[in-house]
Amino acid sequence: MSSRGSNRGRGDTRSRRDSTGSQGSSRPDSPTDSSARSDSPHRPSGTQRSRSPSKEGRRGTSSSRGPSQQSSDSPPPYGGAPPARGGSYARGGPAPRGGPTPRGGPAPRGGPAPRGQGGYAGPPRAGPSGPSRPADRKIMFTTTLPEKELADFEKRAVESKNKIKQLPQREVRSRRSDKSKGPKIDFPLARRPGYGTKGQAINLRANFFSMLFRGKGYDFFAYTVKIEPEPKLKRHVKQVLKQLVIKCDQIRGCLSATDEVTWIVSCKEIPFEKTFARVDPDENGHYTMEYKITLEMMDNAAIPLHNLLAGLQNPDIHEKISDEDYVVQMLNVVMMSGAYNNPGITIVDKGRTKFFYTDQRQESMDLGGGLDVLRGCISSVRPAAGRILLNVNVSNSAFYQPLNLAQFVEEVLKANYGDLETLNRYLRNVKVELRHLAPILDDFRDKAFKVANIWGLASKEDEQKSSEKNPPQVKRFGAGPDEVRFFWVRDKGTPGRYVTITQYFAEFYEIFLRDKSKPVINVGNHSRAIYLPVELVFIKRGQIFNGELNTVQRQNIIKFSCRQPPDNFETIRTLGRNIMSIGSDHFKSRAIKFSEEMIVVPARCLDGPTLKYGSRAEKPRKGSWNLVGKTFASGVRIETFVVVWYKSGYARCTMEQIQSATQGLTRKMGEMGVTVRSPLSIDTVDLKGDLLAQNKQIFHSLEKWVGRRPQLVLVVLPTGQDRVFRQVKWVADCKLGLANHCVLVDKFSKGNPQYMANNALKINLKLGGVNHTLDSSSGGILSQGKTMVVGIDATHPSPTELENFPTVAAIVASTDGRLGQWPGDARIQKSKQEILDNLMDMMLGRLHLWQSINKSLPQNILIYRDGVSEGQYGEVVGTELKAIRDAIERIYKGTKPRITLLVVTKRHHVRFYPTNEAGCDDKNNCKNGTVVDRSVTRPWYFDFYLQAQAPLQGSARPAHYVVMHDEIFSQNPRSAADELQQLTHNICYMMARCTRSVSYGTPAFLADRYCDRARKYVLAHYDEQSFRRPDVKKFNLSPTQDDVRVHRNLTNTMVYI
Repeated sequence: MSSRGSNRGRGDTRSRRDSTGSQGSSRPDSPTDSSARSDSPHRPSGTQRSRSPSKEGRRGTSSSRGPSQQSSDSPPPYGGAPPARGGSYARGGPAPRGGPTPRGGPAPRGGPAPRGQGGYAGPPRAGPSGPSRPADRKIMFTTTLPEKELADFEKRAVESKNKIKQLPQREVRSRRSDKSKGPKIDFPLARRPGYGTKGQAINLRANFFSMLFRGKGYDFFAYTVKIEPEPKLKRHVKQVLKQLVIKCDQIRGCLSATDEVTWIVSCKEIPFEKTFARVDPDENGHYTMEYKITLEMMDNAAIPLHNLLAGLQNPDIHEKISDEDYVVQMLNVVMMSGAYNNPGITIVDKGRTKFFYTDQRQESMDLGGGLDVLRGCISSVRPAAGRILLNVNVSNSAFYQPLNLAQFVEEVLKANYGDLETLNRYLRNVKVELRHLAPILDDFRDKAFKVANIWGLASKEDEQKSSEKNPPQVKRFGAGPDEVRFFWVRDKGTPGRYVTITQYFAEFYEIFLRDKSKPVINVGNHSRAIYLPVELVFIKRGQIFNGELNTVQRQNIIKFSCRQPPDNFETIRTLGRNIMSIGSDHFKSRAIKFSEEMIVVPARCLDGPTLKYGSRAEKPRKGSWNLVGKTFASGVRIETFVVVWYKSGYARCTMEQIQSATQGLTRKMGEMGVTVRSPLSIDTVDLKGDLLAQNKQIFHSLEKWVGRRPQLVLVVLPTGQDRVFRQVKWVADCKLGLANHCVLVDKFSKGNPQYMANNALKINLKLGGVNHTLDSSSGGILSQGKTMVVGIDATHPSPTELENFPTVAAIVASTDGRLGQWPGDARIQKSKQEILDNLMDMMLGRLHLWQSINKSLPQNILIYRDGVSEGQYGEVVGTELKAIRDAIERIYKGTKPRITLLVVTKRHHVRFYPTNEAGCDDKNNCKNGTVVDRSVTRPWYFDFYLQAQAPLQGSARPAHYVVMHDEIFSQNPRSAADELQQLTHNICYMMARCTRSVSYGTPAFLADRYCDRARKYVLAHYDEQSFRRPDVKKFNLSPTQDDVRVHRNLTNTMVYI
């Protein structure tokens, strides 16, 4: 084991796979209501050289902690009682499997307490089984229209647009400190032309609580903190800031809060010298450390909360306020204060706005592979029309189980087919407790074990990149304790020698390792490795999992997250209020009060469109329809196609079943208007050998058909082999140019007619057909055939993927007024870069294709941009809109087209709940077509929420649309809102691969699908080039544009569908 005392972990900003509130599942949409966020892991505490375990345990710098301050005296929201109706059971601190019992021991399982009285409830259900809940829960609260003053204010704000010469500006720059000021990006958003009026008027509950402030001026004060000497570890910064807020009389008396990173926010101006020194010993007089603290006021001393409130209530004053984002950031810090010093609550996320009970109060479920999913809440402060609101929503996230690391390693390898690369990425930056060392005191003065951060598995790179005079010797990547040797000097002045990890722990600690088959972890880095056997360390409780879940884990998290709207509503009212101390004395002392109930907002329910299949018109009901007796609007002819069946391991079906299923598919396609002949051949390929050998088999089995150029290759895949799927797609789409369609053997062999119909939908689209169109009565401006509709998206790597994994950007566009075909283009760019680099070229390609099909260029371009955060609005307008205009300049000779650009956001946390049967569907969700453009929106900016989908299960999630720029609908301001909202709703029915409306605009949805497909091309490239090589950078194997560019044979097809 290395004798180094420092350990340099790496903190990085990474996305997380989580589920928030659970949206219902339909075929085109993920059933998981998820959001992607970022987190910066703490730096590890390195293992120190020591002569004995006790000395090792006493070393290190630490600050003492005050007594644990509970956020509320309320009882835990979960525990004890059995579930009221199904649901998941709570998990308290389970004993690690295969290791010593952690503090507190195992906790009994319990379920969520029965939902409290009051709150949301949908209409009663009829049927043989009786109502789903007691009749007296039909409507649990009364609703009234929003205050007249608010409605008048919204009307006045819209009418005032003609009196204001300059549009309001939005400041994008984050104001963390004077030194962090970057370039200011100011830009005008499209001005709201008016509110929508069409549709059935209804009232809904929204998951917002009104925030009320009292006291002269309503001001808060913000300070940046400078600590000298600068702590080397982020957790030490956190300790010092918490000490200041909890124990410093001057700061505590000003009712202060901290983000535990940079800021302290107080309700009063802190009355002391800006610079002072303090000593922080613990109660036993150990671990003393003296810090010099410097507090600097942020820009202006006071946070101008009263100015923001005044501006929100008066459009003329609002336009003069430039500190809105700054004020909101400070208020979010204040909102965090009720929970951050509670040892039973874990706060996660870059913005530190997610709250989870990680003690016996948690509600969780085992996901498999060493992970749990926990239910918590997420909050954010939101300015709205005439007031400030607190948005609270349910959040479900995956956490590492607090297991012995050997047990965790075993579960991950089992769930991922023994893949050490996946294990290595799963372990990166995970905090582990070193239980072979003596305990220390934690932040709350409880006994705790020393913690280290995992760098990764032992690898040859530790030897190659070592800065040691005598570098470690590692036989292979993922080597065990008998395969890793390091140079050990036991006593000063004596010669050193190389020993294995097994020998070191036996001689120094008298610990004899039991399992030598599992890999050794490195808690140092490549330069200065520090090795530990996995059986001696335990995963620290309360760590969120930042990576991508496998198929089984995704299915499990969907089951856990998929809840009825009343359940989520009650969780917000109970868990949300308790975990954040809403309504407690904690916030009352800070002059903040919250409304007792969620706010009521006015809404409308829009009618769905009329669709055309062949010569028949179809009026969807509840957002769905069926294919019985219908033929495609334009079916293709398939003269030649082949079937390739890849088998891996034990074959679960016979050739006769594959032949029968193929006949069933061709028969179903014929019924739906596709002319198809029998297959030329059904080939069988037994995948054998390692990854590279199987890739060669896949390539050669497809390459043999290039000369005969079949119109379609139907590929039958083994179930659960994602790697085989992406390899087939990469080879067929990018390398060989073979139009192909993949099915899973387990489903395909059963011959289910519905499964065959769903595949027929996709095959017809891939080969250029049109499944259905909008009736002319529902097409709006699209019916004229002069409007091109565009979708743009960019997706980023997950934290478990390679460091240089690129961002994938994609564009799709309609080819005519039917909206039946959406070819596109995908490119790769710098990792984690949202704004598109090559948008001008990508847009030119779409315009050229439109021109070649229609013999003219479009007069209107309607763009739906997906995946943009509010802080990036300025870059979208300033960079991407400019790129689109540059493309137009290159191809248009005369009159330029009108452009409307919307940003659509699906991963947000706004939810609506019906208040009566008029706005409720049979699954207790709002009816599909529900649109909200008042109360929780801004009266000055053109935005709205639209729930276009009726989910099959779980809680619905509306999409948020913000109009960045508008030249199309502003031609008729009186009806602009109604026209755009209705057209957007109708477009959600044009996802032709299914028979349901989708949750957000089809163009953005398809762009996301194309990004996902191109991302699989990148993964296939890495599969092939970096087989069992953990550090791809070393081998310079980053993909190029050619690696993800679709073959010229498939360029203008929906290859991604």
